[in-house]
Amino acid sequence: MSPSESKELRMRIRMSDSFTITSRSIAKNFIQSILFVDDKVHNPDQGDHPFDVKLVIEQSVTRGLIAAAFAPKHHDDISTIVEVGRKADVIVLDWRMDFPDNTDQGLDDDEAEDVADSRGDFAVNAIKNLIIKTECGETVDQLKLIFIYTGETGLQAISSRLNTEFADFTKLDEFTFSCGGIRISIWAKEILSSSFRHIPENKKRLRTYTQLLDEMPIEYATVSSGLLSNTCLAALASLRNNTYKLLARFTPSLDPAFVAHRAMLHCPDDAGELLKETICGELNSILTDEDIAKQVSSTIIDEWMSSRNFIDNKIKVKKGNDTTPPTTITIDNARRKLWQRNGYIALLTREQNTEREPLLNVKEINKCERDELKKHAVASFTPQNFNSDNFNEEFSILTHHKRNYLSTANSPSLSLGVMVKENDRYLLCIQQRCDSVRIPDGEKRKFLFLPMKKNNQNFDVLFNNGGRGYVKLSTCYKECHALEIIEFVALERSGIVQAQKEEGVFNFTGGSDNQIKYQWILDLKEAHAQRIANNFAAQLARVGIDESEWLRRT
Repeated sequence: MSPSESKELRMRIRMSDSFTITSRSIAKNFIQSILFVDDKVHNPDQGDHPFDVKLVIEQSVTRGLIAAAFAPKHHDDISTIVEVGRKADVIVLDWRMDFPDNTDQGLDDDEAEDVADSRGDFAVNAIKNLIIKTECGETVDQLKLIFIYTGETGLQAISSRLNTEFADFTKLDEFTFSCGGIRISIWAKEILSSSFRHIPENKKRLRTYTQLLDEMPIEYATVSSGLLSNTCLAALASLRNNTYKLLARFTPSLDPAFVAHRAMLHCPDDAGELLKETICGELNSILTDEDIAKQVSSTIIDEWMSSRNFIDNKIKVKKGNDTTPPTTITIDNARRKLWQRNGYIALLTREQNTEREPLLNVKEINKCERDELKKHAVASFTPQNFNSDNFNEEFSILTHHKRNYLSTANSPSLSLGVMVKENDRYLLCIQQRCDSVRIPDGEKRKFLFLPMKKNNQNFDVLFNNGGRGYVKLSTCYKECHALEIIEFVALERSGIVQAQKEEGVFNFTGGSDNQIKYQWILDLKEAHAQRIANNFAAQLARVGIDESEWLRRT
């Protein structure tokens, strides 16, 4: 290895460490609350697995954390743990709980073995209830760190039990399991230091309570260590820290003004939408004031790239006429860094020939930017062994879908940007919002829809069709005659056309005799929907003139 290569490697290691430090700092700032569950909370001097609650709380406070400790008395206390645990950022569970019904005192060897096998039942059931939506069996959409902190010597047996009980989880290593935002990690209490003296794989899991607190941001960062996830965590922490700033803007003194505003509306319930948008605006102001965008600055992205491995990518740029061989540019680490800092144009204009003249002219650069940018950007900035094939699609959905969290409590309403499906046809509503509300009871209201066509190459909208891949659709701007007008009736006293959940999907009912089902697919963000409507309106505004063909061509 040359001195320059060695210097670059050392620099990359430092940058990699920097991104790790940044991620842990963000996680540390986010974590606020810890729940300790241990049967020795109130009896630290009893038994061989002591719990010094005073020490734990003092050490938590010194780290800016709020700690709570709970000593379950019987299995029914799981409901209490779930209620509190879902509000905590981190949960620490003792593996062995000595309830009156599972003590091993006075038991023969076989009976004691059975009791030992059941020691983890409480912890396992607590975890299942914490992370599982009982009504449908799905994992809860939470970022949750769960520590098993035990004085039992059989760490491998605990790991095996968790691997069996949580088969949907990925086993990251011998003592760590992950599924979505849920991470389960096994740690050993310091009383086992003598027992693990000659067991290196177990000895490395030994932690005092103080050391366990220091592990929390490290483990949390492992779950969330990414550019976007770090930014989200930082944003959430900023909002939590500025809660009063928001409340100070929305004071009770404004209540009469809001109620009066509501009373003056034709449809008073519309006032709720205005208030929601106003709150969102204030949240955006807080995040702007906190400069959340700094979490994806060029410096941070440099650190992110240094923490990952990339394969050099080659860009072939067409030069001159068809007979001229293309110019090949290798995207190595230096060029990758230049690209992300200064953009694609800076990357291409930097390339020079042996006479230190630009390799590419403006026309060639513009053509490369237009034709090759998307393909090469994806290849150049995708790390090795990246475990996702659909990151472009999913990021695109985040940027143009309005509703990514849908519940039965707030079903979709028909308005600008709503896409529906009827049989195999996709239709996009372009009815302005002011014409989609305040519909009198029993009155039919006509809505305008643009047909959408499947197009995997040039598309305006895409969505995830469950386990059947992504559906990509283009808007039929030029086919003005294809515009559809469909009648719907508003729900009683609501003033809007609202979807109803039927067999797991949301349907609007309208059309002929109000009998046709139109399945809700997605809501586009306002700006995206308005752009599509404006483009269609521009097509409607075209002026067709019959004139001299010689003049038209001139």
